[in-house]
Amino acid sequence: MEVVVATNNKGKIAEFERILQPLGFKILTLDMLGFDDEIAETAETFEENAFIKAFEVAKRFNKPVLADDSGLCIDALNGEPGVHSARFGGDISNAQRLEKLLGLMQDVPDEKRTARFVCLLCFIADSDEVSGFEQAKKSGKALFIHAEQPGVVERFSKGTNGFGADSIFSIAGKTVAEMSPDEKDAVSPRGAALRDFALKMREFGRL
Repeated sequence: MEVVVATNNKGKIAEFERILQPLGFKILTLDMLGFDDEIAETAETFEENAFIKAFEVAKRFNKPVLADDSGLCIDALNGEPGVHSARFGGDISNAQRLEKLLGLMQDVPDEKRTARFVCLLCFIADSDEVSGFEQAKKSGKALFIHAEQPGVVERFSKGTNGFGADSIFSIAGKTVAEMSPDEKDAVSPRGAALRDFALKMREFGRL
């Protein structure tokens, strides 16, 4: 099955390819299609932001599209940065973004540094059947898959693998950035959501 992955994030693309290609998917990237526009993520939920990205690309190319919106929700920060994870702190580098987050949490004791990483996938098979977010949800013309993984926010960045908040988010005493790609795929919510997506495509007879 051919599917367009609606992201320019190279780390995410690598994960989509690593998980989905062995399961029978042919991955098309936005770069392959010559699409380099920035899609504004204007919603306040992971679900709607994923839909915005999937719908924009599906309309443009009339192909099946899979989009992801994900982020780190920190309990001590009332769920922030959440949907704003990639833009938290404004136009700064990822390293500066993580430094800002850790600074906000410097006085938070270990037992209260709990967090969860959330991943929301949206799949649109045919953009002609979709007119907007609410219609897509009610009609079932867009498929939404949610997964999340609890963990802990470390006091310092650890590890050199991964991207985003991987170096500060720890699962069972090990940051995601300290994990190998296979280890990350086994425990990450994106890995779980993508495997669920593949299962649903088989159930629907698309694979």
